[in-house]
Amino acid sequence: MRQSLLGLERILGPDHPQTIECRNNLAWAYESAGDLTRAIPLYERAVADFERVMGPDHPRTAGCRVNLVRVYVSSGDLARAVPQLKRVVSHLERVLGSDHPDTLMTRDVLATTQQWAVGSAAGPTLDEIADSA
Repeated sequence: MRQSLLGLERILGPDHPQTIECRNNLAWAYESAGDLTRAIPLYERAVADFERVMGPDHPRTAGCRVNLVRVYVSSGDLARAVPQLKRVVSHLERVLGSDHPDTLMTRDVLATTQQWAVGSAAGPTLDEIADSA
């Protein structure tokens, strides 16, 4: 997959949506393999690129931001997860409305994550967040 990303960057350019999607997919592959050290910077770059190229309200931008939140939580970095979750909630409120089930669920995940960030140095597991939502 790394070779695919390099090829897309060379042929389509680093800002092409397919290249950015490939970067997001490579981050997911690293995340799935448990290599969060490699996944996090790829997700961070993909979020920044999607936001710049597609706009902050594009579904791919929000989806990639959710991926970034997931790896921040998995790595125990709640201090970086919370601001990203706030941006996801803001996006959902603008696009879907404040009463949409996805908005309400994400707002609940944000509240739970904020509570854990204050109350637990170790942080929650993804299962704990899912169970509390």
